Amino acid sequence: MSNTVGPVCHIPPANTPGNSQPQNMPGLPGPVSANDPNSMANLLNAMRLAMLALLNQLNANNKGQGGFNRRPDPSKKPSWTEVNRVTETVRVFQNNDKTSGNWVDVEQINSLTMQNKQTGDQWKWKR
Repeated sequence: MSNTVGPVCHIPPANTPGNSQPQNMPGLPGPVSANDPNSMANLLNAMRLAMLALLNQLNANNKGQGGFNRRPDPSKKPSWTEVNRVTETVRVFQNNDKTSGNWVDVEQINSLTMQNKQTGDQWKWKR
């Protein structure tokens, strides 16, 4: 039996952990009025940015990946339209007790079909 050792690679792996440094966290806006939807939206977007910063998911422009923190452009027409919808009226009783006199009738969607205007692709959902 010999005491030889196989070849050893002295090149460090590409994913060696670096020396992480503290980073600036985005601040949260001040008092928010429950009646002002813009201030609530600003608060939620600031909280989202803080979470993305904590999870290290901010890109170079300090914007989150994906970016739903902008309002949709009203000049752009939606590309998906509803083609078909199947609904049913369902009676919901308080505490699921069918002998209870407290109930409400709810219209629930059982299937929905959407179609993309540009490609003609369809998206179908069924309960």
